Amino acid sequence: MRENEANKFWLINGWIVIIIVCLTASFYFLGIFEFIKYSTEECMLGDGLVCKYYAAETNSTGISTGENTDIVIFHIENNLGQELKSFSILATECEQESLKRINVKEGDYFLYNITNCKNIHPHRFFESALTVRYVTSSEEKNISHLSQGRINVHSISPLPENFQEKIAKDIRLWMQKNIG
Repeated sequence: MRENEANKFWLINGWIVIIIVCLTASFYFLGIFEFIKYSTEECMLGDGLVCKYYAAETNSTGISTGENTDIVIFHIENNLGQELKSFSILATECEQESLKRINVKEGDYFLYNITNCKNIHPHRFFESALTVRYVTSSEEKNISHLSQGRINVHSISPLPENFQEKIAKDIRLWMQKNIG
């Protein structure tokens, strides 16, 4: 008798289970459960330093050669109100910090790269805490600064062409403003 009731239950309600399984499979196939694409990208370097564009690029050829060719690229605008003399970023997910001696006036842009990064995988988010060190110049005095930042960016391989086009556009605008 109980066996009959169980069979009757599955015959009546089994189609609901089949529909739920099919819907779940189709949602998974369409990528609805990939929540990473709904995450927001951000780049924070501290007051006065604006990440105009930024990207994390992974190069899969480095895996076979043993070289780490992963890189994080920043296109930064100086809004500090002072000339920037030197700049460096240390990312917790990258092995080295490189000091870049530069002379960047207020409102100008510069490029900065961090190499030898780990945990950059194609089509996933690269997240890292940043320690930003820079020196500004004001009235013949150099002042050292330290700030904490964060980057959260969707990694790609290779960089899209429009990334380089955006940088080239900013360089042209800067040249028109400063050179004429």
